Amino acid sequence: MNASVQPLSGVCPLALGLCRSWDDVPLPEDAKEPLKAAALGPHVGLALVRDLGYSSVLDLALISDEQIRMLRGADPALGSAAGGGAAAGGGAAAAAGAATAAAGGLKPLEAARLMAVCRAAREARVSPRSGSLQELADLLRVLHKAVVVDLGGLTFSGPLKPEPGSSGSGSGSSGSGSSSSSSSGGAPCQHHQQLLRISGNNVTLVNGHLHLRPDQALQITGRNVLLSDLTIETARAAPFPPAAASAAASTSSPADSAAASEAAAAPAAAPPPPPHQRVDTGLVSLLGGTARLTRCRLVNQSPQVAVLVGGGARADLWHSEVAGSGGAGVLVQGPGAAVAMHHCRVADTAGTCMYVGGGASAVLSSVELLRSGLHCGLVVAAPGSRVEARRLVADGAAESNVFVEQGASALLQDCRLTRSVERQGLQARGRGTAVELQRCVLSGNGQSGAYVLGGAAVDLQGCALQGNGITGLMAAGAGSRARLAGCQLAANAGSGVHVAGGAEAELDGCEVTGPPADPAAPAASISADGAAGEAPPPPQLIRAQGEGSRVAVRTSKCSGEVAAVDGGVVDM
Repeated sequence: MNASVQPLSGVCPLALGLCRSWDDVPLPEDAKEPLKAAALGPHVGLALVRDLGYSSVLDLALISDEQIRMLRGADPALGSAAGGGAAAGGGAAAAAGAATAAAGGLKPLEAARLMAVCRAAREARVSPRSGSLQELADLLRVLHKAVVVDLGGLTFSGPLKPEPGSSGSGSGSSGSGSSSSSSSGGAPCQHHQQLLRISGNNVTLVNGHLHLRPDQALQITGRNVLLSDLTIETARAAPFPPAAASAAASTSSPADSAAASEAAAAPAAAPPPPPHQRVDTGLVSLLGGTARLTRCRLVNQSPQVAVLVGGGARADLWHSEVAGSGGAGVLVQGPGAAVAMHHCRVADTAGTCMYVGGGASAVLSSVELLRSGLHCGLVVAAPGSRVEARRLVADGAAESNVFVEQGASALLQDCRLTRSVERQGLQARGRGTAVELQRCVLSGNGQSGAYVLGGAAVDLQGCALQGNGITGLMAAGAGSRARLAGCQLAANAGSGVHVAGGAEAELDGCEVTGPPADPAAPAASISADGAAGEAPPPPQLIRAQGEGSRVAVRTSKCSGEVAAVDGGVVDM
């Protein structure tokens, strides 16, 4: 699949019409050429795109004979091969293509030709066998043509020759709002790294394990690079090696030794604070090129980003996982930088699970962002930055599960933003910030389901905001706006909707109910003369507080008290 970000609303016209020529097949020309040369029609190319995700000539080496046999059951709506390119053979090929379409898949001859093409691609693989990371680096450095480097399931590790004058592999971002940029608190740290570089175009690296040291990283600057079936892991950096500790003790003064003995006898101190997280370097860095990661697993134990995309790079991630990270999980930074993630998981990161900023963009489909240890699940920041997400699960972040700020925008469809430990399911902040949620669930969060402040605008359609620690929706500050249509706000500990400080909210076709009755709650008090005391007041489920604060309620139901205080207005 092309790494460019496509709008969620876009529908491929080929899914609705017929494939009549190679011009109708969404492939680059170099990916069409081997198929044309084998006298295969465009319906074969479209079947590969649709069923196997074929997008680059490199993919041919990864397609098995069994997958090709399964293509025989392709959808007959693919259409005929009439006009299918110079290699299709004119009218005879058109007739054959029509017969194939009528039969509902690839004919045996077509399958055989396609198998031959894929076998030839597999024979072009190279397979280093030493397990030396330096040997792999030397091989990648001299590749100047489309080739598959098959690691044969081996682990590659060891030192890499330093590159004098090289600096950190960063994108030039100075911070993400999700982690400290450096110990200096300012510009990104620059440091020497041992880099395993893929600078050639059309290079595929498959089937193996890269075990990197904390000062090593994989950097991609080439185009159409594919990483498939890889585990990429970095070891944890030791803050003070035992050998160094012994050396320090052997050269210390008597006074130092006495202090050390006293410290050893004292109770164990609290664990040290987490190290500063770096946003200028990544375990895997994509800078300026295009790449796809398929069935990859990244284990990042250093305080850096697991996947860093910058410099206008574009990346696709399919069925891949970031399993723990000492820093942020995925960071996309800068104009033109874009990521598409499908069926991926980022979990147990120290920093933000995913950050999109500086005008970058991302499309997420069936992605899980889980348990950010210090920060947010997803951060979208700065004008021009945008995320479109469908079936996203953002759960268990220390702060907000999704945080959109500084004029960024986001569209969330059928998503779940749940169980934020300290903050909200969604926080939208700052003028120009715009967030739209459709059919989403925001529940079980420490404070609010959604918090809108600083002039941001949020539109919720068909959403459920329930069981949150304080409110379903909180809007605060002049210019902050929230529109809710067809939403349910239920069982939140406080208000369903609370606006303050000049914010506005509109409810259309919504239902607002309070927390369920507590059977263990004390009954109404009885006075000394036997008269029953007052029962506790019902919760204020819709509340407008402060001058300029306003809630407009249209065709909605509210099972509790509606309150306008301190100059606020509730328009029923």
